[in-house]
Amino acid sequence: MSCNIFLMRRKVKLHLCGNFSTFLRHTPMTFLNPFMLFGLLAAAIPILLHLLNLRRLKTVEFSSLRFLRELQRTRMRRIRLRQWILLLLRTLLILCLVLAFSRPALQGSLASLGGSSARSAIVLLIDDSPSMGLRNGGGILFDQAKATARRIIALARPGDELHVLPLSSTASDDPGPTAVSPQEALRIVEMMQLSNRFTPNAGALRRAIRQTRASSAVNTEFYLLSDLQGTTFAPDPGAQKEPPVDAAHVRLFIIPFQPDHRENAAVIAATVESRILSQNRPVSVRAIIQNFGDRPLQNAVASLYIEGTRVAQQSVTVAPGGRTAVELTGVPKHRGMLGCTVRLDDDVLEIDNRWHFALAIPETIAVLVAGDTPASTRFATLALSLAGDSSVAGLFRIRQTAAERLLSADIEGTDVLLVSAGGQLQHGAGERIAAAVRLGMGLMLFPGPGTDAATLSRSLLQPLGIPAITIPAPRPDQAAPSGFLRFGTVDMSHPVFSGMFEHSATTAPAPPVESPHITAAATLTPGPAGTTVIGMTDGRPFLVEYRAGTGRIMICAVDAGTAWSDLPVRGIFPPLLHRSMVYLSTTSATDTGARIGDRLTLSLPRASGVARREFVVIAPDGTEERVIPQVRAGALVFTPSPAEMPGLYVVRDARAARSGTSSATLQAAAVNPRTEESDLAPATAAMTTSCAASCGINDDRCTTVYDTGALERTVGEARYGVELWQAFLLIALACAAFEMVIARTTRATAEERPQDA
Repeated sequence: MSCNIFLMRRKVKLHLCGNFSTFLRHTPMTFLNPFMLFGLLAAAIPILLHLLNLRRLKTVEFSSLRFLRELQRTRMRRIRLRQWILLLLRTLLILCLVLAFSRPALQGSLASLGGSSARSAIVLLIDDSPSMGLRNGGGILFDQAKATARRIIALARPGDELHVLPLSSTASDDPGPTAVSPQEALRIVEMMQLSNRFTPNAGALRRAIRQTRASSAVNTEFYLLSDLQGTTFAPDPGAQKEPPVDAAHVRLFIIPFQPDHRENAAVIAATVESRILSQNRPVSVRAIIQNFGDRPLQNAVASLYIEGTRVAQQSVTVAPGGRTAVELTGVPKHRGMLGCTVRLDDDVLEIDNRWHFALAIPETIAVLVAGDTPASTRFATLALSLAGDSSVAGLFRIRQTAAERLLSADIEGTDVLLVSAGGQLQHGAGERIAAAVRLGMGLMLFPGPGTDAATLSRSLLQPLGIPAITIPAPRPDQAAPSGFLRFGTVDMSHPVFSGMFEHSATTAPAPPVESPHITAAATLTPGPAGTTVIGMTDGRPFLVEYRAGTGRIMICAVDAGTAWSDLPVRGIFPPLLHRSMVYLSTTSATDTGARIGDRLTLSLPRASGVARREFVVIAPDGTEERVIPQVRAGALVFTPSPAEMPGLYVVRDARAARSGTSSATLQAAAVNPRTEESDLAPATAAMTTSCAASCGINDDRCTTVYDTGALERTVGEARYGVELWQAFLLIALACAAFEMVIARTTRATAEERPQDA
């Protein structure tokens, strides 16, 4: 007994010293209209009337009636019992009517005793992702969500705070709109449109909780109007890095809108397989098609568009939940930065049926040719100046300089630097060339008899991570070569040779390449970063490719003259040189991997010569944004606003754009939708509960409203508990009915008494 008393005192002490609001929140019953409880005083009226009817009467004895038989005591007892029952029924009738009008509710909060207009913060989180554009029997899901939002706004009471937040707006660092009036909230809902963003619900809820943390409202209600797409409820990897949020005061209502069909397929990637891009030459594109539905995708058509023109198409069949690759080949008819799209047949979700990318077909290639003497560069200059091939006619813009002047030469605007022989580089020239190569400039090196191998390796090759080369000893004058070497192996899969030869049924698998006579050659070491493109019959490499930063380097074992071989007078020399220049000038990647909502980063690698120019970034819909570039490591870097639509974003000269003249595209970046938006599978109950729990919202404060027709009732029950006024009203009606029956029988009995007397 003493132990129980101690425990009771301990509980009372905890309630008094602890969080008193928690104690009040778990009160079993509350009244939504508590002022009507004053009507309970009316229950005293039947009692007063009953007491007045019990006044004591004066007894008068009649001798003639003294011996009459006694009154029937049994009947009198019944009359008195009925009167007590009538008193009870009438009192209970008044009590039930008063309680019904005071609207009692279970599991409410005593905070509502201050009146039914206690302040609340109502936050509408409306999913405006592309998947909300799907349909069901009621029309477009987004339109249904907006209609439901208007009904929720109508539930607001005087003094409530209203916040209307599209999910796409919660992804930014903007603190969000302040509380608005119901009229302003309705206007915001009417003006809302579908966005192209995919926003996870967990991150959106946490940011919205922080935005409303400063609210002075007693209660906070979050309404998430969504299509319950499962990927939006997936665990957020970045949640662990964010500080925890206090959501004990938040009640979450999830209102789902289910589409009729969730079968969807999407283009999730497209890569350019061709590594040499030129006008009128085939370009191979590899696209990945994924089927996110439960039914097979049969004979869908995937098409390749270049500058809006369909150039290739192919049918594709994908198993449920699977993916497949499609090879598409098209021929670009123009030079420049070309916008390309791989397009799939339209289905329920259209935004993911297109994958955008850019093809950078060079309009001109700036080639700087440097040599010890004009004779050492004569053959290379002539080969690049030939216009017999229409695909490269006018493509190369050639400048010449002496190798000893490379320290002061303008190499920032150069796409490819061709160095022939290269005697002795000036101190610092090698480091300058290496820095330009790491930023994207191509380099082709032809060592010669006058090349100082030690200086070249120390000043240029070593900074690029290329092993040292060895120059053969010079032959005595008038000494004839004892023999010559030829091409031993040729990597026909390398981009320089890919597509150079036409294959037929009678052609050998590896077409023979015309080989020069090689009398002397430098010894090249590919190393771990090098790739041998052509090998000689003695096993040494003849042409080796290296990578450094974003640039490419190709080193040949012979000079560009006739001192060590007759390569310049062979028919293979012009196409080999042409394709090498195009390959070295081609950027290594055209897909930046940017997605909708990302802040783009575009750069002009060798743009120090245009650092003082003005630039604009043009979005796919034609809107322009003026940007101020930042100089980083010798490159101009552009960071425009986050991308809000899929397509190609291009950088152009602002002055040309203002004057209305056409300007060349300097840089471009493709933006595509996120793959998570393509998976339309619905979320499970466990996923929604886990998402709410990760935001600090307990399961008992999370309600999913599947029946939007009963929205008002469900919200009312969740706010204040289950209302009992209907039950009290039924009890009052039952009391009234019993009272009428008993009163009638009592009156009939009372009328019989005089007759019996």
